Amino acid sequence: VAWFGEVEIPHELVEAQQKGELVLFVGAGASIGAPSNLPGFWRLAETIRDESELGPIIGSLDGQALDEVLDKVDQDYDVDVHLRASKLLSPAASAPNGLHRAIADLASSTCVRIVTTNYDRHLSSALGRSVSEYVAPALPVGNDFDGLVYLHGALALQEENSAPRKLIITARDFGIAYLTEAWAARFLERMFATYPVLFIGYSHDDVIMKYLARGLGPQAKRRYIVTDKPDSSDWNQLNIIPIGYSPASDHRALYEAVKKWASQSRSGLLDRRRQIEGIVTSVRPQDLSAEQRSYVEATVTDEKSVEFFCDHARGQEWLEWIAERPDFRQLFDKKAGATIVSRQLATWFARTYVTAETSDYALAVCRAAGGHVGAELWDAIARQLSRVSRGQPVPETMLSWTVLLIRDAPEDEPYLQVLLSKSAMPGKSAVAVALFAYLTEPQLRVAPYVMGGSHFEVRVRGDDHWLRAAWDDLFKPFFPGVAFDLLAVVDQQLRRAQRDISLANGPNTVSELALVRGPIASIGEWDYRDSLAMLVDFARDGIESVLDTESSRAESQLAAWADSDVPLLRRLALHGWRYRRDVVATRKIEWLSTLSWMLEYSYEAEVGPLVAQACDAEVAAVEGFIERLVAGAGDGEYSARRAFRFLHALREHNSLQQMADQAIATLLERHEDLRRFAARASEPSSGQPLAPTAEELQGLVRTDPIAALRAVQAQAEQEPQIRRYTWRESAAQLTGIVRGDPALGFALLDVVGGVEEHLRSAVIGAVARAWSQCAVDGPTAERIVLALLNLELKGAVDDVALMLMPASNNDVPRTDWASVPNSQQLANKCWDAIEATSFEPGSEDWMFTALNDPAGQLGIFWLRVLENQSDTAGGGLPPDLAARFGSMLWAGDSRSAAIQVIFGRVTDWLYQLDPSWCEQHVLPLFSWDLPARANRAWTGLLSGGTVTDRLLEAGMLNSILTAVGHYHDLQKRYWDSLFGLCAGIALRSGIDPGVWVSRFVRICDLNARVSWVNRISSELAVMSADDVEQQWNRWIKKFWSNRLVSVPRKMNFDEASAMAGWAVYLTDSASEAVELALRHPAGFSEPTLLVHRLSEERIRHAPNDFARLIIHLLSNTTSSFLGYDLPELFEQFRAAGVTAELLTRFEERALHLGIVLR
Repeated sequence: VAWFGEVEIPHELVEAQQKGELVLFVGAGASIGAPSNLPGFWRLAETIRDESELGPIIGSLDGQALDEVLDKVDQDYDVDVHLRASKLLSPAASAPNGLHRAIADLASSTCVRIVTTNYDRHLSSALGRSVSEYVAPALPVGNDFDGLVYLHGALALQEENSAPRKLIITARDFGIAYLTEAWAARFLERMFATYPVLFIGYSHDDVIMKYLARGLGPQAKRRYIVTDKPDSSDWNQLNIIPIGYSPASDHRALYEAVKKWASQSRSGLLDRRRQIEGIVTSVRPQDLSAEQRSYVEATVTDEKSVEFFCDHARGQEWLEWIAERPDFRQLFDKKAGATIVSRQLATWFARTYVTAETSDYALAVCRAAGGHVGAELWDAIARQLSRVSRGQPVPETMLSWTVLLIRDAPEDEPYLQVLLSKSAMPGKSAVAVALFAYLTEPQLRVAPYVMGGSHFEVRVRGDDHWLRAAWDDLFKPFFPGVAFDLLAVVDQQLRRAQRDISLANGPNTVSELALVRGPIASIGEWDYRDSLAMLVDFARDGIESVLDTESSRAESQLAAWADSDVPLLRRLALHGWRYRRDVVATRKIEWLSTLSWMLEYSYEAEVGPLVAQACDAEVAAVEGFIERLVAGAGDGEYSARRAFRFLHALREHNSLQQMADQAIATLLERHEDLRRFAARASEPSSGQPLAPTAEELQGLVRTDPIAALRAVQAQAEQEPQIRRYTWRESAAQLTGIVRGDPALGFALLDVVGGVEEHLRSAVIGAVARAWSQCAVDGPTAERIVLALLNLELKGAVDDVALMLMPASNNDVPRTDWASVPNSQQLANKCWDAIEATSFEPGSEDWMFTALNDPAGQLGIFWLRVLENQSDTAGGGLPPDLAARFGSMLWAGDSRSAAIQVIFGRVTDWLYQLDPSWCEQHVLPLFSWDLPARANRAWTGLLSGGTVTDRLLEAGMLNSILTAVGHYHDLQKRYWDSLFGLCAGIALRSGIDPGVWVSRFVRICDLNARVSWVNRISSELAVMSADDVEQQWNRWIKKFWSNRLVSVPRKMNFDEASAMAGWAVYLTDSASEAVELALRHPAGFSEPTLLVHRLSEERIRHAPNDFARLIIHLLSNTTSSFLGYDLPELFEQFRAAGVTAELLTRFEERALHLGIVLR
């Protein structure tokens, strides 16, 4: 409820009045007080009875129906009741009283909706002549009206000559109005069903009440009455809710209540801010009057004024006061939705009370509300802790909030990892470990397979970067003190990750986590650096730290990992044993020999380094290990291979060679399929590592190119479980080598002819990529072209075409292959080698596809050839190039698709060189008769292409207008380019926009029109003031004026909002443009550049007009507008001499959006 003086008004009425939906139903009681001094209906009937000398005949009026009495007087005793009433109700001295003015003020503060059964015109006088009036029986539609309705007629004005018979006074009159013709009943039925109603100036025994009872249908909105007899049972029978007040002092409480209600309704946000500041800063909550309390309660529930309370309410007393309010308690409900009010209150609570000094009070409130924090409050507290922790640790008294944040954290929150990074070590290690545990919790995510389909993968909750930074900067400096606590967390997370991924992906899928990273010991090139790799890094760092300080305790951890069924933990155990410095090699080998799973493929990266330590172990231990290898090799081909590799590594040590050779012989006897693998291992080049270093590989290229190719081949042919490189990726190492020394490419190409096809194409491609990235001299370039012409390019054509494509960045030195002899023959060979299909391929982005397609790259090469020849050529395209271009554009296969994109981009240039050829071969590509082909051509043109008037007049303008109707068929990123092209034509072309902009507007949908208007703004922003004025007079003014009168179609709110931005670029015509903008509703949206571009210099041309424009836009803007530039603009307006009235309106409208200007 809201208290106004001594009267308690339900919030429903206050809210309805604020929305302009409340109907004030005014009775005769409103006109009794001075200086109106008019009689009520009972007193009117009594006076007419007595003046007619009918007192003895009629008798007392008590208990009689007054309308029936007056009907009897009128019909049976020859008295003109209507005339008598009109005279009695219009004394010369009668005037509107304070209640009339208060009612008028209350109604006119929003939308005037007053219905009265009074006959006097005092409400009309109080409202003024600007309000629509309806006098019975000419009533409006009850469910859609505004203004003042005289339900029972009204006294004639002095200038009117209306008969008093139209007044509804007698029972006969009421019967016509409510029963026979029922125009009053119909009006009331619709009105009561649509609007909430407040009766003022009625008593329960008024004549109107029995007729109203017939108009109060079951679907009616709630009705209220302010009355000095709220306890009367009649209100319940009429289904009217009474609002009581004291009738003392001539019903002054009613007048004061309506007056204060009107004053509050009329007050702007500036007044509200001053009033709430005065209350909150000077009155304690327990000392608030009923009116003050209701005002503050209304403030904290209003999204526009709640911030005024938050700006000034401080201290424990205000926290205790608001803690019982429903809107505040919702902050502690995890299911509550977010509102502007909840966001403001949450921020206020966190900023004001989640502090080192008042945190205890805030926690007590939180516990009393259930101990949880909702999403808005969670965010506010997290931001507060982040703010407090800047440059210093979070105070001890505030750490309890961290536990609540962890427990109630929403998905994808960004703050807890910031809090982790700000944690104080070692004093607050418990909090830091708790945050670390939360942020490293495994989360299942759906991930696609490369070849289609999807699966579940595991990611940790927090961001890898933040977690690694916290690990390195926060935890590691305090090892080993916190290492065991962290190891316990990581152990739990890895076990949970394995469990979840196994359950989620199911029993028939590969659900092992071991393949997500390279060797445990590595931080380098093999590591994918994903979340699980990060956890393994943490576990590795932790176990190494405790192995260095508490080896016996660490050994227990290693044993637990080795006994687990989680492959990553087993690998960590292997790494830990390899790392150990407290035990000798013999014990390590003995321990390794006990592992039943050591030959499984997941563990080879860690088993290998342990095997390397066997040379320092006792013979008996090594013999036992070898026996275990041979025995375990029977679990499949790859197990035998791994055993062979381990044995092969052992034989590198002279002391172990004999034992290893004997074991290898045994393996070969038992596994015949191992013989081919063993034979390759004995080849001369087999000593080369699978992944030689760049220096080693470069040495091989120089001294033994074939061996270099075999090293690349070996890397690409690893067993399926651990294969990491494709053929192309393996050969990519050669690119850097040849780029550094282009001549080395010839050595590789000389030997590539005799190798397998996969390797040959991969090597040719790697060499071509290297040559494409450097500049070579003329003779070398000729030699390169000839070398490639002599090779089979299948499988490598992509890279050769990329080499031929001219560089897009002139700052990078590259070879101009278009000027190299025989390069055109090489381009033809590449074209023929491209795998062409008959179907038209699809693409999400045709320009990207064309630039990365060998056919598109060759198209760019040929355009460079044309560019080299166009300086000397004349009379159109050279015949050979014209033929070549035509055949590529219209080849009718998949290669043409990329060419059409590339040539679409340079349509204007081609038209300048050869209009006839272009009209025949290029312009037809833009026709939407074939949408897929048109899409390609338009993508090309809109990716940096230009148009001149000559091309526009040749038909391109019509094509552009047609394309506007198909813009949804283009990829979204090109929409803006299309509308930017149209904006440029309107402002920079010599073609009169009046010829085509109306057609453009008719073709476009709303989004297209708004985009075009915005691009016009962007163009105007970079034009000179004189050019903008010229365009205003040339076409913009007429176009805007036409749009306002629905030519060629109605203007939409979004269009008007965008077009309002045009005004800021005008100088002499700025006032004209503002007047046009004010003629249509418009507003701001995010983002907007209008305010930013309204500079001081521009403001000086029309300061008051621009202020009116901003106020107009703010009046139609929603609360989502942030308006960061408005405070600065306000100061600029003030400095420019904008009137005080406009500045106040500006400030008021900004406050409605929650924007404080000063």
